[in-house]
Amino acid sequence: MFTPITLLNFLIMNEIMNGSGQGLRRFKIENGQRIWLDKPSNDEWKIPKKEDLNAPIKNILNLTGQLQPLDQLYTIKECLKALLDKEKKAHIMDESFSTGQVDDLNEAYDLMTAIYDYDPTPQHLYDDSGGEPPITMNEMVNQAYKEKYGV
Repeated sequence: MFTPITLLNFLIMNEIMNGSGQGLRRFKIENGQRIWLDKPSNDEWKIPKKEDLNAPIKNILNLTGQLQPLDQLYTIKECLKALLDKEKKAHIMDESFSTGQVDDLNEAYDLMTAIYDYDPTPQHLYDDSGGEPPITMNEMVNQAYKEKYGV
């Protein structure tokens, strides 16, 4: 509650907190009405749209949109790994995900890693002959010499 002295000081200063935590707004009194001298911009009082809250994700997608698909997968995989590391370091009361959700995220990370690290080389040759025996560099050079010079 204002006392007459604080009210007088308040009106002399012609400043008021706007209630949104954005600082002081100056005003003047005309005909018993408060007229704002510092009007807030239209954007200042608006609630951000949902798409604005997703701006960082859109920026990442725009940046990675020019990458090859495996590079995009690597970026997503590393972001997920950073999230899992952050979650692992968090105190139990500060965790964002439940244990089951963390397990699901770990499984997703493992699946992405398996896709990214896929090696198309077959484990067994198709003819089951065991393949060519290993050859040393000396044997390879001698064979090339014999083929070239017919010795």
